[in-house]
Amino acid sequence: MSTTTFAILAVCVALLPACGQWGGLPLPTTRTVTPKDIAGVWTSEGSRPMEPNKSVSYILKIDLHLHGSFEQTITVSGAPTTISQKGTWNIDGGHIDLDHVLVEEWDSTTEKGLWKPESTRWDIIDAFGGGFEIFGGLFDDPDSWRAFNKAR
Repeated sequence: MSTTTFAILAVCVALLPACGQWGGLPLPTTRTVTPKDIAGVWTSEGSRPMEPNKSVSYILKIDLHLHGSFEQTITVSGAPTTISQKGTWNIDGGHIDLDHVLVEEWDSTTEKGLWKPESTRWDIIDAFGGGFEIFGGLFDDPDSWRAFNKAR
């Protein structure tokens, strides 16, 4: 390996940890967050696999009640009904812990996407211009997460 190639490789490896902050995922807030700051209706849109080679779009709505409960609805394009779930939430620093929220799980036996209630942790991030946003998603992988929009 030439000295130039080695030097370029060393710089790339040295800069790799910076991707999470400047080029990748947003960091959880370090400010104090209260339930009043994030209670309300939050929405997100995306797509998910339903079967091999077939994805559908969805709208996810989660209504965070001030007293620590939530109602989640998922509207999947082409589905005859809306999927609903209730659970609880609480704030832990720059994170929101959700119990019994529906997440997507791939069933390798049937090769279909399934909705499964589980406990998960999403991030609370600083919003541009002040306030907060929720950064989370229906998958365990934060690379597939997105910021939710606060509807009210």
